[in-house]
Amino acid sequence: MRRVQGALTLLLLSFTCYSQTTLPYKNANLPVADRVNDLLSRMTPEEKFWQLFMIPGDLSNTRPDQYKNGLFGFQVSAVTKAESSAQQMMNYNVAENALTLATKINAIQKHFVEQTRLGIPIIAFDEALHGLVR
Repeated sequence: MRRVQGALTLLLLSFTCYSQTTLPYKNANLPVADRVNDLLSRMTPEEKFWQLFMIPGDLSNTRPDQYKNGLFGFQVSAVTKAESSAQQMMNYNVAENALTLATKINAIQKHFVEQTRLGIPIIAFDEALHGLVR
């Protein structure tokens, strides 16, 4: 009986310590406005800039610290054509099927959530307001 009580006490203490260390912007029980204000107060100017910036590509040809400040989004599996003067025409990796593309996006998401200071997820986009429609 003591062993069970000890285990329950340890579990309760672990949960209490975890809940006390959850940052306000990550606490889904708080009002959205409070979470947003908390997150904005923690962000550096560089992190705010990168949350306004989206580019074609993914993490395959980047330095590990290139997106350390986060990023708003990637137009996944797309690169600009070198001959395009306006840089709006894209080359797409058409060899990817839905499963490989979803796997790639999940890996990118994992990187931004786990390897950036604030853990803000990106938005994967392509030919749609938000989302991936290819």
